[in-house]
Amino acid sequence: MKRNALLIGSFVVAALVMIVVGVLWLSGNSLFTKQQQAMVYFKGNVAGLYVGAPVTFRGVAIGQVEAIGIEVDRDSLKALMPVRVRLNAEALRYNGAKDTPFDLPALVQRGLRARLVAESIVTGQKAIDLDFVPDTPATLVGHSSIPEIPALAERFGALIEQVAALP
Repeated sequence: MKRNALLIGSFVVAALVMIVVGVLWLSGNSLFTKQQQAMVYFKGNVAGLYVGAPVTFRGVAIGQVEAIGIEVDRDSLKALMPVRVRLNAEALRYNGAKDTPFDLPALVQRGLRARLVAESIVTGQKAIDLDFVPDTPATLVGHSSIPEIPALAERFGALIEQVAALP
């Protein structure tokens, strides 16, 4: 009787472990990869950006959007859209250096910038694309303890605003 109880108990424990591992694997949860959180503060419209949207570096997926919020200045009523992103630190590495730590503030000083890009023109979904644009100033506007990546204006944002203003 005790042997059967031991077999049944071990079978139940093994099944539960397999279920937990399967759920974690299917959910895409990356528990064992190094990840870096960062903030991007957009001054304009972020319509089409959604939680879970990809963060890319020149088209290569290196992370995703974790949260989108709104911060309004009490005096001027100017709004900022803080976007928290999670970057896969192993996706970006220095040439020939495997153990070099992912230093986001140093990359920002060297010109790392974020920009909203159209992921799909049909659906209007947007993503965040990172790239090095060293000749632009790094204007940091956030008040968070999380490292910040400066945001650039959309490439066609001014054109779209002019077309929208036409009668």
